[in-house]
Amino acid sequence: MDMIYLEKKPNHTKKIFGRRTFSRRDFLKYTGAIAGLYFAGPLINCPFLAWAGDRPRVISIHDPDATNYDYVTGYHWEYINQNVVNNMMTQGVMALTGKTNRADAWKSLIPYNSGEVIVIKINLNNSRDCDGNLNKINTQVETINAIIDGLTSMGVPGDNIWITDPSRRISDRFQGGISNPYIHYYSKDSCTGANYHSVDYVDPDSPDASVATCPAGEKILPSQVFVEADHLINVPLLKSHGAYVTLALKNHYGSVIYENFTRSEMHAYFNEGKNSAGCDLNKMNILADINNNPHIKDKTRLVIGDGLFGNAHTHWLETRTWEIFGNDDSNLLFFSKDPVAISSVMADYIMAERGWQDHEQLHAAASMGLGVHDHWDSFKSKNYSLIDYIPIDLDNPKVNRLDIDRSIRDLKAGSASEKEVKETITRYMEGI
Repeated sequence: MDMIYLEKKPNHTKKIFGRRTFSRRDFLKYTGAIAGLYFAGPLINCPFLAWAGDRPRVISIHDPDATNYDYVTGYHWEYINQNVVNNMMTQGVMALTGKTNRADAWKSLIPYNSGEVIVIKINLNNSRDCDGNLNKINTQVETINAIIDGLTSMGVPGDNIWITDPSRRISDRFQGGISNPYIHYYSKDSCTGANYHSVDYVDPDSPDASVATCPAGEKILPSQVFVEADHLINVPLLKSHGAYVTLALKNHYGSVIYENFTRSEMHAYFNEGKNSAGCDLNKMNILADINNNPHIKDKTRLVIGDGLFGNAHTHWLETRTWEIFGNDDSNLLFFSKDPVAISSVMADYIMAERGWQDHEQLHAAASMGLGVHDHWDSFKSKNYSLIDYIPIDLDNPKVNRLDIDRSIRDLKAGSASEKEVKETITRYMEGI
């Protein structure tokens, strides 16, 4: 029997990936049999509505209490609630993994062994000095504190957690805001602090270098920090880069250098608006090539999109409010193990706010097998065919598909009845 996949649609039934899709009215006629279906057969082992067709899962957690900046007084980063962000982080990793506590969620994401190193790639594109007191958008300290808190909860010592943005400076303000004093920092030039290190890059003849598809044969030279690390967490920002998206793939643009080209020259090989030397950027794209380097591709365990603040219009100006969030700040964190899928979802938010953005990099990365690219049907419904996207609003909690998943597991364990599962499913359908 096919696994039932719920989606609010007009009153008709159709196939999606070989699964039956019911209208709300049709489905309610079947809810009485759902619990028995799962209890009786082998489908009890399948997470309900979790990975339909093995689609990559993307979670977003929204909490309007995360920030309260008035855009008049001081800097935006002075108005972030660390406790709220910590809870958003915990809820996000648990939702992504299906685990019921923080430590187990982190353990399931990162197969950490004693002595290994976890590197966190942040985005400090607007950090050009060691001061750091500016309103332009960069990775928020509170987001990184919440990640560190999660990692230490699973037993990772602070000195085995590294923070890096190789092409920029990690400012004194950023370091001063990190709550764990044992973290190490790796970036372009040393500012201050005993745990601050300047980065180096591998040589062109190193086995750790990789080769670009366009410009063909160009050597991609990753920073040594990624070579020496065992696990990687990528933390892109919810922002535009002007005409095109930046997000998870471009967050690694500063993670590497090149044998024969400067970083500025390489823009021609991922941005349609510039000379691309005849490359089809939807298939051959330097950003996809960078993310295909084994030290990035094979070590990435988690991507966390920092959308506490955002800018849908540019990458180098101040944060700004969003019309799609009622002229408030975005107050979002995104979670996925798929860098292309999470970028697709974040890009859809940006395009809902400002209009179309070039994103050939996502097409190329998907064609290379680096992840799944898709677009939602609308901002209102946020339905994807290829991505399992679950938005969770902590300010307006509803029954969601994860609640149904947990309900089915409880049924299997004997701690929930078929009636309770039916009621959970019915409340879900009434809320969408």
